[in-house]
Amino acid sequence: MRIYPDKAALALSAMQLGDAKPPLNAAALNGLAAFYDGNVGEAWRTVLESTGRLDIFARALAVHGVPIDFSPPPPLPPGKDLKDFQDFCRRLSGFHCRIERGTQPVGSGVLIGPTSVLTSWHVITSVAPDAAAPVPPPTIKVRLSDGQVMSAVFPPVSFSKCSLNEYAYKLPVDEAELAGFSDFAVLQLERAVGPAFGMARLAKAPQAYANGAAIVVVHYPLGVGPEIGLGSIGRLRGLKSRWSHSVGTDRGSSGGGCFDSAYAIMGIHQGRGETNRGRLVPASCFHADVARIVANDIAPPRVWSLDGSPDGEFILGRSSFFDGFAAASRDGPIRGIRVKRADPTADTSGLAFSYRILDRLVARDPSARLCRLSFETLVEDLVSYIASRVTACGLPVDAPAAVEGVAKGQTQPEAIGADRGRRLALAINSALEPIDQRLWLYFDHPALAFGDEIRSTLEAFVDQLILLPRVRIVIAGFEAVPLPGADYANAAQARAESRPGLVTDYISGFAPSDITAFLSDASLAAGKTLSMERIAELTQLALADLPHSNGILAPWLAEQAAERLRPAIRALFAETATVQAGAL
Repeated sequence: MRIYPDKAALALSAMQLGDAKPPLNAAALNGLAAFYDGNVGEAWRTVLESTGRLDIFARALAVHGVPIDFSPPPPLPPGKDLKDFQDFCRRLSGFHCRIERGTQPVGSGVLIGPTSVLTSWHVITSVAPDAAAPVPPPTIKVRLSDGQVMSAVFPPVSFSKCSLNEYAYKLPVDEAELAGFSDFAVLQLERAVGPAFGMARLAKAPQAYANGAAIVVVHYPLGVGPEIGLGSIGRLRGLKSRWSHSVGTDRGSSGGGCFDSAYAIMGIHQGRGETNRGRLVPASCFHADVARIVANDIAPPRVWSLDGSPDGEFILGRSSFFDGFAAASRDGPIRGIRVKRADPTADTSGLAFSYRILDRLVARDPSARLCRLSFETLVEDLVSYIASRVTACGLPVDAPAAVEGVAKGQTQPEAIGADRGRRLALAINSALEPIDQRLWLYFDHPALAFGDEIRSTLEAFVDQLILLPRVRIVIAGFEAVPLPGADYANAAQARAESRPGLVTDYISGFAPSDITAFLSDASLAAGKTLSMERIAELTQLALADLPHSNGILAPWLAEQAAERLRPAIRALFAETATVQAGAL
């Protein structure tokens, strides 16, 4: 806690996604140090241990780069020099998992997104590829690296079956037999645990076959492990969509992650190949499907509850905010979100809630971090203030000083601030390059009016930010302040015009259709289906006697409507939990 305070705060936030336990925050835990003779580490350890969170916190620390060795990595074979192998093993100690059908271990898998687990299709099925789906469906569980067992939704969110020969433990005859059979499955977990445990990395493009290339296989042979095996790949005669490898495996290894020398997913271990070598399905067979799922998992198109649970803060409306976040999380012209009140004189409660939404969304992505810029009091030097806030979130950046030609006495103060603002934006982007991360900057609505110098600095800073690849921004309020960059009504418009800019999210209220969407998302998360009659009944309950204008309700009424729905949502999840317990 003393050596890595910033990483500890990030890990604490990430590990509580979907955690129904009382929330913890770094400032509060630091404040308890006075009761432990000023020992910050002892304060954190005591609270985390007493709430049963110490192990998952340790794994979240490892995900964020703190050198914690849960088990020693295997020795490298002679002649091999796999770069950053020890660091990979630390991260791996969190994202490996074992797949169980009923109560029996049946295979291996790896976390690839906040709620997504990659494994083999033949691991989770109990019937042959040409048989009808089993009734009732199998109960699939995922045992995470800290030992906790979590339910997975069935059927998988995406899958492709294995061939008949492979299901019978035989090699395919030829490549034609494998057309449409990639033997992979992506399971969806009930909670977003990936940010705490870490996620295996999918390369931007699948690796092409290279004879003798290094491979690392992470698996549970005979249900025991995990084991980390190192070897090399080879060609299987007559096949392009299956490769062989030299790592020793056994029953229970299927679905294990196969990684290349850059520690990106090379494929999935499937079974035995020729001469008792291992066989894998290369990532090229499933890359497009899995990449799409991971992107939507990290930046979902909609979220119904801030922590994914029936006890979290419910979200009604705000679809344009999620649309903008998802688009800005990918490469393209959208560089963030401009949150505006339809009525600029209204209270700022909707703006503050925007930050809480953003905080939960950014926490889903280990390669992103968040910095909040608040303007509750007068800021004398905006550039120094922003640099200090960015540094406080774990990204050391120095405030640029005025330079010759653009310094005091040589030009107007507004021009000095603008020049420093642009150079600060470039410095932030440069600091993100070597760590391969993205920074989200959240600008709070100012409590005080800006002077000309501060305003010109801010305009230049934002103008430069929207051109940079590693920074994204959310500007809340500021309706009376003209800021640079295109204002797009939606992501489709941005893609059509292609100029860098921000998607506008208007806080204008919510409608019955937002209640319907919320109920659909919540019931899907609970593994249930609500009838249209039940949705109509609950919508009427949520909106009864609330004032509206042409069917649109004021934003501040959303909390009241949501609380009316909470008992019904909790009942849905309680019913699902009862059914799952009975199945076991």
